[in-house]
Amino acid sequence: MITNVPSSLQDPEKNSVLAVQTLRNNLMASTLLATIAITLSSLISAVVSGASQTTALTYTLHTVKYFSILVCFLLAFFCSMQCVRYYAHVSFLINVPSPQGRAEYIQFVARQLNRGSLFWSLGLRAFYFAFPLLLWIFGPIAMFACSCLMSFLLYFLDFSSTPVSKNLSNGYLHKYNSNFDVESKPDSGTQKQNPLRVLLMLFNLLNKLTSSNTTIPLKSPPISRVRVLLQYASYSQLKVHWRKDRHLDSAIQLDKKWRLCSKVVKEVLNEPNQVIPLRYLEKRRHRLKLNVKAKTFINQNPFLFDIYYDRIKPNSELVPFVRPSNFLATLLDDEKRVFAQNELLIVEKLCKLLMMAKNNVISVDKLVHVKRDFGFPTDFLSSIVPKYPNYFRLVRGDEEKSYLELVSCEGKFAKSVLMRRAEEEESLTGIRMRPSFDWRLPRGFYIQKGMREWVRDWMELPYINPYDDASHLESASREMEKRMVGVLHELLSLSLLKRIPVPIIGKFSEDFRLSNAFASAFTRHSGIFYISLKGGIKTAVLREAYKDGVLVDRDPLLVIKDKFVELLEEGWKVRMEELRLRREAVKNDMESLVAKDSDIQLQESDKQL
Repeated sequence: MITNVPSSLQDPEKNSVLAVQTLRNNLMASTLLATIAITLSSLISAVVSGASQTTALTYTLHTVKYFSILVCFLLAFFCSMQCVRYYAHVSFLINVPSPQGRAEYIQFVARQLNRGSLFWSLGLRAFYFAFPLLLWIFGPIAMFACSCLMSFLLYFLDFSSTPVSKNLSNGYLHKYNSNFDVESKPDSGTQKQNPLRVLLMLFNLLNKLTSSNTTIPLKSPPISRVRVLLQYASYSQLKVHWRKDRHLDSAIQLDKKWRLCSKVVKEVLNEPNQVIPLRYLEKRRHRLKLNVKAKTFINQNPFLFDIYYDRIKPNSELVPFVRPSNFLATLLDDEKRVFAQNELLIVEKLCKLLMMAKNNVISVDKLVHVKRDFGFPTDFLSSIVPKYPNYFRLVRGDEEKSYLELVSCEGKFAKSVLMRRAEEEESLTGIRMRPSFDWRLPRGFYIQKGMREWVRDWMELPYINPYDDASHLESASREMEKRMVGVLHELLSLSLLKRIPVPIIGKFSEDFRLSNAFASAFTRHSGIFYISLKGGIKTAVLREAYKDGVLVDRDPLLVIKDKFVELLEEGWKVRMEELRLRREAVKNDMESLVAKDSDIQLQESDKQL
């Protein structure tokens, strides 16, 4: 029923998620079989009830045939529903923490899983047996031929002579797993098979064998792995209900318009000679998510682009082209100057990202993807990296991928934001301060008593520097949780706006040794982070960097963004003034026309008199 892959034991935290996901897939398969079975049963019932009676013998024979098929499908439906019942029960039980040494509980989970697999096999057997009965409608010869063929096929499905199947049946994996678990070994006095192995084997529900005699091989796992597994299950129960923060959501909503304008500007600047035909830009409107036509967008933002006429080919007609305006060109020059002034800050950010990464290496594609979030220049790989060979080195990896490697760095880069803050407070007060998270909820937010106690105990744990090596920490331990929150806090602190979309952080989960369920830490530690759902995407926000929705912890590179917003606002003011003058001109024209009409009417009335 379960294929046990020993390599799955290397990371219990990830494998527990795999167990639930695989059980969910099995639930979907069982539900599909139950749906098919009850549908076919309904169709057969309808056929039997609507059949015309010819002779008593013929009618009775047809009724027996259809009734036999109906019994098979009803049995398949019953078995599939029982399979759904047991698998759903197991999916809950594997995440319920149990005291150490309670083998009865783990054995109960194993029995539930075996029963679900047994009903799955019986349901499939009912489907198999229905095929000869279906062909019985066409005659006994067809039924006999199908029975022979089905027996032949089931023989090869249930009995296999491959080495893998022999090893499974002979308990080869028991010996392999005993050699594989090297972290800690069970006591020498414990020789019996312990059902605690079941939970670890649930991590690899890779395939369902159809044999009803297949059972789960049970073996006592290392005690340290069981402890890690149960500890992770307790973490999975610590959840905080998400609640909307209007102030932080409004801060994200206000940035929506200038981000859209920045996307269009980037599209034009990436073109050769930084010019693009207007009709080409119009074709990309849906990809850029523009709600209006490209020309309307340019008119609404008059300080961004200029429109001029030129030929695409020498003998073609004149068509409108789009190019950056003089105002935007001046802003781009200011951007280069700001980057040059803060070059050391950009180098420090790059070093910090590489220091937190595994083996101090990150893919170049990932760094290019997040350059806007951390304030890196567009050409940082060619303008900054080659200037600091003592810090960075570009290396070629597998599949022709490039990686940025950290050669060396200064010791001051290895201090996180919280550590620097503690040192500053210590210098001001003269009292030694330890790094600690600023855990506080906004007004109107609350958490349950059990969660408050857990947060208090968790905050008392020693702070773990995200730049230190974490390879010695146990997966899903409290220390690893502390380190993961420190990494997330440091990532958001290094970003420009102190917020990053969760999918972007997910791209670095393997590099920064984050678990697959790292996103749940944002809601579990809702006093440190906030998850915004604005824009149809989850965005992680650092609470301490904002006050009433206003960013107070400002990055020096935000000067570029501020100047861009000022340019947009000035253009909007000019646009509004032009529209106001047009409306006034139209109003004056209307008033003059009305006055002329009234004068004409007076003159006509005078002539009539």
